[in-house]
Amino acid sequence: MWPDLIRKAKEGGVDAIETYIFWDVHEPQRRKYDFSGNLDFVKFFKLVQDAGLYAIIRIGPYVCAEWNYGGFPMWLHNTPGIQLRTNNDIFKNEMQVFTTKIVNMCKEANLFASQGGPIILAQIENEYGNIMEKYGDAGKKYIKWCANMAVAQNISEPWIMCQQNDAPEPMINTCNGFYCDQFKPNNPKSPKMWTENWTGWFKLWGGRDPQRTAEDLAFSVARFFQSGGVLNNYYMYHGGTNFGRTAGGPYIATSYDYNAPLDEYGNLNQPKWGHLKQLHEAIKEAEKFFTGGIVETKNISTYVNLTQFTVNATGERFCMLSNGDNTGDYTADLGPDGKFFVPAWSVTFLQGCTEEVYNTAKINTQRSVMVNKHSHENEKPAKLTWAWTPEPIQDTLDGNGKFKAARLLDQKEASGDGSDYLWYMTRVDTKDMSLENATLRVSTKGHGLHAYVNGQLIGTQFSRQATGQQMVTGDDYSFGFDKAVSSLKKGVNVISLLSVTVGLTNYGAFYDLHPTGLVEGSVLLREKGKDMIDATGYEWSYKVGLNGEAQHFYDPNSKNVNWSCTDVPKDKPMTWYKTSFKTPPGKEAVVVDLLGMGKGHAWVNGRSIGRYWPTQIAETSGCDPHCNYRGTYKDDKCRTNCGNPSQRWYHVPRSFLNKNADNTMILFEEVGGAPWNVTFQVVTVGTVCANAHEGNKVELRCQGHRKISEIQFASFGDPRGTCGSFSVGNHQADQTVSVVEKMWPDLIQKAKDGGLDAIETYIFWNVHEPRRREYDFSGNLDFVKFFKLVQDAGLHAILRIGPYVCAEWNYGGFPMWLHNTPGIQLRTDNDIFKNEMQVFTTKIVNMCKEANLFASQGGPIILAQIENEYGNIMEKYGDAGKQYIKWCANMAVAQNISEPWIMCQQSDAPEPMINTCNGFYCDQFKPNNPKSPKMWTENWTGWFKLWGGRDPQRTAEDLAFSVARFFQNGGVLNNYYMYHGGTNFGRTAGGPYIATSYDYNAPLDEYGNLNQPKWGHLKQLHASIKQAEKFLTNGTVETKSVMNFVDLTKFTLNATGERFCMLSNSDNTGDYTADLGEDGKFFVPAWSVTFLQNCSKEVYNTAKINTQTSVMVTKHSEEDAYGNEVKPAKLSWMWAPEPIQDTLKGNGRFEAAQLLDQKEASGDVSDYLWYMTSVDTRNISLKNMTLRVSTNGHGLHAYVNGKLIGSQFSRQAKGQQMVTGDDYSFGFDKAVSLKKGLNVISLLSVTVGLANYGAFYDLKPTGLINGGVLLNGKGNNSINATTYQWSYKVGLNGEAQQFHDPNSRNANWNSTKVPKNRPMTWYKTSFKTPSGEEPVVLGLLGMGKGHAWVNGKSIGRYWPTQIAETTGCDAHCNYKGSYNDGKCRTNCGNPSQRWYHVPRSFLNNNTDNTLILFEEVGGAPWNVTLQVVTVGTVCANAYEGNNLELYCQGDRRISEIQFASFGDPQGTCGSFSLGNYQATQSVAVVEKLCAGRPSCLIDVSQSTFGISSWGNVTSRLAVQAVCK
Repeated sequence: MWPDLIRKAKEGGVDAIETYIFWDVHEPQRRKYDFSGNLDFVKFFKLVQDAGLYAIIRIGPYVCAEWNYGGFPMWLHNTPGIQLRTNNDIFKNEMQVFTTKIVNMCKEANLFASQGGPIILAQIENEYGNIMEKYGDAGKKYIKWCANMAVAQNISEPWIMCQQNDAPEPMINTCNGFYCDQFKPNNPKSPKMWTENWTGWFKLWGGRDPQRTAEDLAFSVARFFQSGGVLNNYYMYHGGTNFGRTAGGPYIATSYDYNAPLDEYGNLNQPKWGHLKQLHEAIKEAEKFFTGGIVETKNISTYVNLTQFTVNATGERFCMLSNGDNTGDYTADLGPDGKFFVPAWSVTFLQGCTEEVYNTAKINTQRSVMVNKHSHENEKPAKLTWAWTPEPIQDTLDGNGKFKAARLLDQKEASGDGSDYLWYMTRVDTKDMSLENATLRVSTKGHGLHAYVNGQLIGTQFSRQATGQQMVTGDDYSFGFDKAVSSLKKGVNVISLLSVTVGLTNYGAFYDLHPTGLVEGSVLLREKGKDMIDATGYEWSYKVGLNGEAQHFYDPNSKNVNWSCTDVPKDKPMTWYKTSFKTPPGKEAVVVDLLGMGKGHAWVNGRSIGRYWPTQIAETSGCDPHCNYRGTYKDDKCRTNCGNPSQRWYHVPRSFLNKNADNTMILFEEVGGAPWNVTFQVVTVGTVCANAHEGNKVELRCQGHRKISEIQFASFGDPRGTCGSFSVGNHQADQTVSVVEKMWPDLIQKAKDGGLDAIETYIFWNVHEPRRREYDFSGNLDFVKFFKLVQDAGLHAILRIGPYVCAEWNYGGFPMWLHNTPGIQLRTDNDIFKNEMQVFTTKIVNMCKEANLFASQGGPIILAQIENEYGNIMEKYGDAGKQYIKWCANMAVAQNISEPWIMCQQSDAPEPMINTCNGFYCDQFKPNNPKSPKMWTENWTGWFKLWGGRDPQRTAEDLAFSVARFFQNGGVLNNYYMYHGGTNFGRTAGGPYIATSYDYNAPLDEYGNLNQPKWGHLKQLHASIKQAEKFLTNGTVETKSVMNFVDLTKFTLNATGERFCMLSNSDNTGDYTADLGEDGKFFVPAWSVTFLQNCSKEVYNTAKINTQTSVMVTKHSEEDAYGNEVKPAKLSWMWAPEPIQDTLKGNGRFEAAQLLDQKEASGDVSDYLWYMTSVDTRNISLKNMTLRVSTNGHGLHAYVNGKLIGSQFSRQAKGQQMVTGDDYSFGFDKAVSLKKGLNVISLLSVTVGLANYGAFYDLKPTGLINGGVLLNGKGNNSINATTYQWSYKVGLNGEAQQFHDPNSRNANWNSTKVPKNRPMTWYKTSFKTPSGEEPVVLGLLGMGKGHAWVNGKSIGRYWPTQIAETTGCDAHCNYKGSYNDGKCRTNCGNPSQRWYHVPRSFLNNNTDNTLILFEEVGGAPWNVTLQVVTVGTVCANAYEGNNLELYCQGDRRISEIQFASFGDPQGTCGSFSLGNYQATQSVAVVEKLCAGRPSCLIDVSQSTFGISSWGNVTSRLAVQAVCK
């Protein structure tokens, strides 16, 4: 890990790296050294130098560091006559030998700076000044000796002594602590250095997690340098992991994360790492001032100081302005240099003393929320398989050790600290005891004890510090163990005591003498409260460590252990467990979750990953999720992780793991646990947050191969809260984030719940490449994220690149720059077009490959589409069209993907393209290649809505019939177009005259609600198809005609004889009862298909709907206690006129002596284009003049001399339009009053979406091109201005000045005299977000035509004055017979679209929202309202034998049963009536099951309704209920 850690430190702005030299690991036995592997400090220093960094060597050799025994080897302690860290010749000799060894190795490797190496400082001893007083004169002499010994090493680099305020010269005294700005070295000539700036604190078993805020840490550093500091070292910048038994304490956890800028695993701990990086940049920017400047500090207020650094030679200045108040912010007036706001407890860096470049309290970097997750994100790995073996303890239970002593020994001395475990064993004779109420009392110095008597475990206990309560300087770890003993017997008994250490003390005066184990304790057998046997002075037998340790049970290759895979035990102490696992893919840090285990030690591939103890739970109180950085930090401030295991996750370095072979993990479980939930996961950035200040750049980044997949919140303004709880403040920029994609997971889940297996989507060229080679895949354009969500849901995907899409999308999805490219011809054999199409297609395919989205890569995409419905219009393109389609096929194949390519409606699709069907019915479709599967890429679930058109509807029965017939006739894939249509936000609607709503009567409606009964009826159909899947895919197929229109298709599995039948009746009038002999008789309604399980049991019929019908309503979200709507207060309006004075005067942006095509001249960036010219009327009569304009549409507003003389739209504005497009030209002819001389004609041409379908649709003219402009009078009294010089202006001034943005300062909003029916007017209001989660809609009845924005986000065009025809609707549509888009229309005589979808992701949760309307033709906003769409009434007419589910939406409940009848009810939803018979308890039964509930499930059966005598009649249950 070293190179990566060093690189990240350098990138973080660090100049030098410190490290300790640990005596115990380098010299574990006297004069036996180890500098191999990760102990090779020479290699480490060379890597530091290779990175261009300096190094500081901290030999110590006492290190503290929360390291076991402070880094001293135990042989040192056990050396006769020795006293550590004092004026003891034996100790000093050993210390000098080791120090000289390290120094000489550095010299030999040329590591000192004077040799060209990286080491600039060396340290001797460590923090001795903190405890020296306890050592008296011997301590003072020792520290002088240390200095002399260091000098004698003869290096040129300075020596430092941390926390040594009497450091002998030339030693430099340095500071360690949380703050060192007030520190002064004892030698005034010494530089002011900080060797340990504690970035956090260590973690204890049972302790809460320590945290030190980035703001406070940065403040401490800034104050230090402001106060003359020259070197700041972070302790720790990376803490890492206490592998093996290196953790000290005692009770230091295995994690040594230390809340450092680089976390335990080497990840960036953000924002700390990034905030410090910016601090380091600011310090380096000021370096010449710190090192060569004249320093002047003055007090501005009680806590506020200004320090000015001036370079005399140049007069340049740099200032640091600090506020040491822990509560009050301060604005400092620095006179000519300006005023500066300095938050409490912060330091501001001022370049030139006039410009703020950094403030320690203002974090402008991301916060990374780290998560642990399975490396295969879409699935959990298989459960681990465990083997086990018991720890062999029989020898110790029998009292047999390896050496003896007639006293209780100190554990660390007796064991040489070679293990955490030491067995104390003795024998006692109980012949004089009654053995009643016997107890064993043991006094021990800790840290833990497991007591056995005659082989039986009688108890386990640890000292009180095991719950995280401990002083830094160490504590008294002794405790008394007192347990009842039932296993005593008359005669000789064996007492076996397993003493446990959890790391040895590492800090404090004489810490090395702290006793461990039973030394100085006692062992008593008591009876009835009296001491009966004192075994303290008995002869004790000892054994160091575990047999499993000695026999290397932790080594996967050990042959000493017999692993068993049967009866793997749970909660069994002294047990070894073993499992194997694959290395998680990728490069992210690997951790093992040991929740469920007790306490013990873990090894991976024979390498220790340290102690584990997940049963140690941190206190439930004392944590602060919103820590205040202000004020002095101490180690118990800002703690986190209350109530959770102090350490659940344990680091497994990837260097420990096998890349291509299985890994082995072995656990020694000391107290008892269960390994079933152990998992291996990776640590990565899950969420990134930032709260950056204006004027800064904030970088957001994920980790590894991960990408930012979703913007959950974004607000530029004054956002509130913190990461995870952000909210919008009083103001914000409204284009911060595009969040329509927030609906995706819900829509995908509902699609899956509805029985779908795959989801298709188009790729829209015009939105992804709005300008040539400028791409946008952000927000709701992130198709990669969409496909990954599809995959996460367990679904497949179909990629429809096209890149022509049709889709009722503006210009068929082609970008206008494509049309305007010189020499291009679209969708034909044109090299320019083919090149652009290939570039875009390749771009999309490569993005899919890079994201591993294709099925062959493990992704969801199973099919890809090139071109779209070209076969419908190819004939018009002649041979060039045929050549083009062949090129498309070759280009697609050249993309080199393994998945098949499809071409919709392409009856001559070149191989290997698969021709597929689009339409209302495809059962008779056959692909042109007999080897190709029969696929239906667009089953039209309804139709699109036109402005002025009636609402299209396609019944659930007919749609289900079409699907069933398709599969009955050999179909293999059916895709619904649309399953969810949604909304044409912005200007995406094509047509022209396609409405903003693209509901399409889909199973999921425009707002994402279930469109019932269609969704539910199809769900049941899909379940039936899947039930038949093995028959449809593997069965022998036999179809026979039962009679005219009735066909029976039988699918038989030859291997088993199993059958499945589909019985269809395609007669559009006559029902039929089919007699299938032994299989029975089956009633098949007209225009339906029956699914027959085993050909003998009906499981589904397409005409029999057994799911609810939801009657959707719009209503105000607020209700009173009785469920009645409470209308909100009327909206308060402001207004501003569209600034058109420039265009009314004829002033445009460019000119041409002809009438241009609107889409070409405007680049389609607006619906509007101004055509302006001036005409001279001096030579004509002005009587009875008219302005006559011929235009190709779609609309026109004509002004002459600043006066509106009329508006007109083409005839299609009333919903009369062919699918293939139409002629949108019209003639405008209006009387006009002119003046003598120059008159200005200003014509505002309007488009309402561009054509999207048909041969050469892209060439359809728009605007005044090919038209004429004439002023006509009587006779020859006329002027033809068609070829005059015309001035042009694209769009509206309000668009250009962003009137739609609530924060725009360009609009002068007026709240008085708000006009009505005024064209070219902007309106503005604010509103509260409707409560709840139901979809929000905007009712615009009263408005004319225009565009609407909510919080700056376009919700599309509006045109509620477009009224659908009053005839041609069918309230009771007959599903039978072929459907066409004119059948079953509804909404006659009403606005074609009154309600407009406002996604909740567009709305503010806690603050007001802003609605802005541009009204083009004139309207009145007084009746505009915000409401929610919900289920108002639910109905059903279900057949006996089915389960009927009724449910409301959101938090609404079934409040009333308006009708219920089980029998033969008549009518439909809204007009049910009783039939000839019914169960008398129908209403009561349904009320009991459903009333007051959000949903209910009814078994539609005679038994449910208390009927037992109706025989074989098939009844139905009709229900109508209200949701409130």
